Amino acid sequence: MNRLNLAVGPVSMALDFEDKSLCEHFSRYFMDQISQSDPQVIMEIHLTDKKTSGRVPNSLFLTKRKREMGFETGEGLLQAHYDRQKKIWIFTVNLLLLKNDYTRVFEQILYQAFYSVVGERNYHLVHSSGVIRDGQGFLFFGPSEAGKSTVASLSSPYSVINDEINIIDLESEIPMLVSTPFNGLYRDKAEGRAPLKGLFLLNKAPHHRVEAIRGAKAVKPLAGEIIPPIGLDEILDPMTFPSMMDRAAVICKNVPVYRLDFLPDSGFWDVLKEL
Repeated sequence: MNRLNLAVGPVSMALDFEDKSLCEHFSRYFMDQISQSDPQVIMEIHLTDKKTSGRVPNSLFLTKRKREMGFETGEGLLQAHYDRQKKIWIFTVNLLLLKNDYTRVFEQILYQAFYSVVGERNYHLVHSSGVIRDGQGFLFFGPSEAGKSTVASLSSPYSVINDEINIIDLESEIPMLVSTPFNGLYRDKAEGRAPLKGLFLLNKAPHHRVEAIRGAKAVKPLAGEIIPPIGLDEILDPMTFPSMMDRAAVICKNVPVYRLDFLPDSGFWDVLKEL
């Protein structure tokens, strides 16, 4: 097998491929964000080209179903079982799920691997853009089309660490913003971590303005952008969203949250300098 040891914040995860070229492809895809630590979760990946409907669902969370010793998801495009003797996850993945933009769907399995390792510890994956400016971390969030990738593209003078998924680390002495290797639209990203200055709920507007928000105005929209905290051996259940709300409440208790009205130009950074 050909191993890729991927670093995702505090987690080291191993992807074992039969095909060397596929391993090299994924190393490039994740921009060589390699872990030097021993893996905490190992995933052995076997490929199949079995004919399917050709449809790839957007979510590997909503389509996930438990099976004996494992699960299947993606309407059958991925099956997995846990080998208790070897202590590894063995995946059978349809090639369709690893082609073109569909790889971003496959990444959702790695989100679940992350949560399998961190469990209930205070690490949170958030659908967001992360930028480090002058040694401080800024996390921009909001629903789809809110402007996360726009903010990333307008922040190129600074260190853009991701425009898709970032980690909020509340386990450290102070809240930290931490990069991930996952991919959005902005490809010129860099690894990094920095003290978290604040969270910014994006709102497209005819002006630049920043305003502190608290309570439900902060917690509810943030909860919607937290990646569901389920591990590889779990599925969505009635307690998943309440758990996301609880996580959002903990984050908002520890980190300032603001609403950022912004135009599609870099002038919003001038407003943020006033904080």
